[in-house]
Amino acid sequence: MAGTATRDGAEFLLRAWRETDAESLAAQANNRNVWSNLRSRFPRPYTIANARSWISRIASGHERGLQFAIDIDGVAVGGIGIDVISYNAPRLGELGYWLGEDFWGRGIASRAVPVVCAQGFEQLALARLRALVRNSNAASLRVLEKNGFVLESKLRRSDRRPRSAVIEMVYVLEQPATTRQWTAAATTLPDGAPL
Repeated sequence: MAGTATRDGAEFLLRAWRETDAESLAAQANNRNVWSNLRSRFPRPYTIANARSWISRIASGHERGLQFAIDIDGVAVGGIGIDVISYNAPRLGELGYWLGEDFWGRGIASRAVPVVCAQGFEQLALARLRALVRNSNAASLRVLEKNGFVLESKLRRSDRRPRSAVIEMVYVLEQPATTRQWTAAATTLPDGAPL
C-alpha cells in the first residue's frame, strides 16, 4: 500500500503484518498509555505471545476484514484495520487503529485513516464504517472528525474494573460521500510512493 509522509517529514508505510513484527508489536503495544484507550479485546499487558498469536490469526485468515501494520523505517510501530461486523446489507465495518506512544502527534493516524477506509469500502464492499473511541481520547476523536466521520451516539461500557465505566463515542462514515475521493487518492499511487 502507498507510503505516506507525516507532518515532520518522516515516512510511514501501511503493509501486511509479518512474523518478524512480533517483537516490535509487543514493545509498542505493551504501554498503559496505548492500551488504556483501546477496546477490551486488546491484551493488557501485551506480551510477545500475544503479538505472535495476533500475527498468526491474520496470516491464517481468522481476522475478517483488513489489517495493516504501520511501518516506520522497517519497524511496525502501530496497527490499523477494519473488521467486518455485518455481511448483511448494508455491510458494516469497524475501523480501529493505534500507534506506539513515541509516534503520537505526527499526523500518522490522520493520514492512514482515509487510505484504509477507501480500501475497506472498495475491497470489502462496505456501505458504512463505524469507529468506537473513548470520550477521553481527544486526539483520536479529532482524527475521525478530520476524516469525515460524524458522531452517531454514545455508549456507557464496563471498563473491566468493579463499578467502573467508560463512555465510548460511536462515529460513523457512510460510503457514498467519500469513496470516490479516497479511492482515487489510495489507488493512483505506485506501491510505496509517498503521498
